[in-house]
Amino acid sequence: MEAEQALLTNSSGAGQETLPAGMELLQVPSWFSDFAFQVAPSDPKFAQIYPQAAAAPQLLHEFGLKLFEHLGKAVADAVGPSADLELFHQKLIVDKQSSEQIRQQLVANIRQDPEMMAAMEQLGLTGMLSASDAHAAKGSRSG
Repeated sequence: MEAEQALLTNSSGAGQETLPAGMELLQVPSWFSDFAFQVAPSDPKFAQIYPQAAAAPQLLHEFGLKLFEHLGKAVADAVGPSADLELFHQKLIVDKQSSEQIRQQLVANIRQDPEMMAAMEQLGLTGMLSASDAHAAKGSRSG
């Protein structure tokens, strides 16, 4: 998780590349990695790690599209439909309280969507919601 965040951090620290101007605005919050796979579906290890997901590629594709639809709705609810990138970055990355509210809204949107929950069950991905809840609990204890 920290590795993904470090790759997107605009920093002049030793050992890190400085991103082109404005690229830091395109970051995703570290908690979004709870909804990501450890390996890409094209990786031969994918079927070993996610056998149910590998067995249903069309459902997996639909799940991915729906996940981003739910994320977009959660972000739009927080920042508004016409928000610029700076506001998006502020609400999703910089303002930790706002970012946590967006995470909670995303999880709520998923849990309230019977098709999404059924897809997650069929794909063997319901642990993603638990991982997200655990991530939030860890974050609230550390700061």
